Amino acid sequence: MSEITNPFDPNFGKVPKIYLGRQKIVEDIVRSLESGTGPYQTSMIYGMRGVGKTSLLADITSTLEQKDNWIVIYLAMTNDLLATLIQSIYQEAANPVKKALNKIDGVKFSAFGFELEVHISNPQSTYQVLLEEMLKVLKNPDLKLKCNTKC
Repeated sequence: MSEITNPFDPNFGKVPKIYLGRQKIVEDIVRSLESGTGPYQTSMIYGMRGVGKTSLLADITSTLEQKDNWIVIYLAMTNDLLATLIQSIYQEAANPVKKALNKIDGVKFSAFGFELEVHISNPQSTYQVLLEEMLKVLKNPDLKLKCNTKC
């Protein structure tokens, strides 16, 4: 007699071995993100505990990580979210992109973080300006950015 195994394994955040009917939604979301015009550009995935929210995000993320034109980063909701986002983009970028990011005026990137050379009284606006400049650089070689955050 063969043993039947249940594909549901309630280990939170673990990607299941079998997805039951999820491939279509994953493909739709990835296609939408790649086109830049679909309904999933900014999304909030919600549901009851254990229904597969984290697994769905992990499947979408692993699909995007396999593509050369995507930078995928993971963020935790902290007080220094913008600084963490900026550093994460730089760390995950390929060398040619890092060279382009290093040309942004007023910032020095290193393995230990980044230094802003501009002294403005509101550091949030400085980070925002820097992030906007980084996104302009990423737009030139047609790169895309995906951030996963957990609230």
